Amino acid sequence: MKIALFGCAIAALALSACSTATTNSFPTPGSYNPLATTQPIDPGMVAIGREVGAIDRSIDSARETGQLTKGEARNARRANSALAGAADRMGADGLSADEQRGLQTQALILSSQIEAAKLVEPPSDKPD
Repeated sequence: MKIALFGCAIAALALSACSTATTNSFPTPGSYNPLATTQPIDPGMVAIGREVGAIDRSIDSARETGQLTKGEARNARRANSALAGAADRMGADGLSADEQRGLQTQALILSSQIEAAKLVEPPSDKPD
């Protein structure tokens, strides 16, 4: 059950990466200023590598303490590797503000899923 929930959470992460939040409020004709519509990038948050590393350390510590099963840790590492790969591909030509926010959101979702999995009691191996 725990593995199925974790698998569903990973699938939700993948689906959330595909969708983007957009609005239908278009600028009036002749008033479009692309610099005014972009939000500034926070230089302290650009490095997704820090988040990926923190997630990896969190997975390792949870596995060592028995809070994550071997399969859960493997699935979390795969999702973390996918996030790192996406960050590398997107960052090859520089991250736009939307790409940065998307990667940060994915990292936050994955980190939250790992923390939630730590709180769930692992199944006992002893029969009742």
